[in-house]
Amino acid sequence: MGGVDRLRRWLADPLFVLLVLLPGLLAVVYEGVIASDVYIAEATFVVHNEDPHAPGRFAGLLAGVGLPPADETSSAVVAFVQSREALKVLDQDLGYGRAMASASVDPLSRFGVLPWRRGFEYLLLYYRDRIAFAEGGAANVLTLTVRAYEPGQTLSIASRLVDLAEAKVNALDRSVRDDIVHFAETDLADAHRLSLEADKVLAQARAGRGVYDPDRQVAVPLVVLGKLEEELASARTLLGSLEQIAPKNPQVEVLRRQIEGIETQLARERRSVAGQDGSLSNLAETLDALNVEHVAAAHVVGAAIQSLTVARADARRRRIYLERIADPIRPDVALEPYRLRGVLAVLGLGLLLWAVIRLLVSAVREHQH
Repeated sequence: MGGVDRLRRWLADPLFVLLVLLPGLLAVVYEGVIASDVYIAEATFVVHNEDPHAPGRFAGLLAGVGLPPADETSSAVVAFVQSREALKVLDQDLGYGRAMASASVDPLSRFGVLPWRRGFEYLLLYYRDRIAFAEGGAANVLTLTVRAYEPGQTLSIASRLVDLAEAKVNALDRSVRDDIVHFAETDLADAHRLSLEADKVLAQARAGRGVYDPDRQVAVPLVVLGKLEEELASARTLLGSLEQIAPKNPQVEVLRRQIEGIETQLARERRSVAGQDGSLSNLAETLDALNVEHVAAAHVVGAAIQSLTVARADARRRRIYLERIADPIRPDVALEPYRLRGVLAVLGLGLLLWAVIRLLVSAVREHQH
């Protein structure tokens, strides 16, 4: 009878009724009658990132075009599924917001019970609380868990999210392939532009100065110079002989004028070959420098063409794709809420709080006496 008397005293204690009995009854009513069944659907998939060069030296270079490692790709998929974009698609295609705000969902689980918490940002917070990801270690296996309040609804949400994740991975794959080829094509276009500029400058230099082959064109004046020097030497020899034999011969003056003319012509021919800005030797140096630039530009174009070929081959071999391991299935049993666990948790917390308050009250009374 001692236990029964103790129970009667507890039931007669307003504090026990307020902290234990009443919350326990409310928990029994809520968990047993009001709380909506929660259905769970799971999908398992893995994101593959096939890099034909990893872990070689090209992997770091090609990472510059936006190719993430496999674990980063998985993280990107998780971030996308939890994003506003994914929720917006769910809301448009499946009416996610309306379904979660349905009167069939209990008030504590329903979205938008409070009028000031019905915006899209609050729906995003609500949505993120009802989806979860679990990573399966080094293999980049992801398990998506979706909670909702109708079996078909749960399956639809999970299936749509997997479809969206796969579409995002495929878009990332196309973007990476396009970027690899695009950068190589840009380099080739720049190389072609530099090559055309070098060709244009070289052609303008040749046409503007009338020099197309300096080595051959300078050979002609050199032949002329040789003949003039021979004529000058012959004339000087003849002049020397006449001055010794017949200094007053009229031919002496004629030879002197002839020598002066040859020397003048010889000096002019020498200036045309070397010694001035417009001389053939200076023009040859300028054209040689421009020709070196032209050849270098042609080599750059060849290297860019080879790089483009390698980039296209690499883009064909590189793949980022989502492989489904287990598709979601329609749940036939509600796994949540854990009703008994919820009731026991409320009762336990109430008992603990009631016991602490009783101890405090007893201590205060003893202190007063």
